Amino acid sequence: MNDKRQNHFSVTTLTAQEVEKLTFWLRELHSGIGHCMDALHMEDAGDDVVLMVAAVPGQPIQAKTVEECFHVLPCFGESDAIAIAGTTGLLLSYDEQQIIQLGEERYLTGPAILYCVDEEGEDLSLTVRDIYAARLWVEEQAVTLCADGKEFPALRLD
Repeated sequence: MNDKRQNHFSVTTLTAQEVEKLTFWLRELHSGIGHCMDALHMEDAGDDVVLMVAAVPGQPIQAKTVEECFHVLPCFGESDAIAIAGTTGLLLSYDEQQIIQLGEERYLTGPAILYCVDEEGEDLSLTVRDIYAARLWVEEQAVTLCADGKEFPALRLD
């Protein structure tokens, strides 16, 4: 049988911004797969795994265990401020000292934890749908602020 198919490849040159965006998404994908694998390993070991999302302005979100969240946000569960993250239904824990007020708007310049609890206040593990909703919310709220000629990432809270 004579196969006369031709392979056509097209080479596309990416801009630096496109390469940066692609790298960002590949890192996020890699992180997400790693955390899912860790969660599966922990479930196989019989441990109850509670996953939450860490959101640091200017960085991809990351799924974290409860213990890891204390390293991301040291005041988590102790002296943190708590709000509801838009229409996600998730709770948002953050350090009130890392808020910048500009007029009516409030901006978070430090890390936050997105999570959910049951009726009794017990932590529940986020579902894939919850993590996706958290990612979309963080993307929608992400802004770049400028002060003294320097830009820095933040999340708009209002």
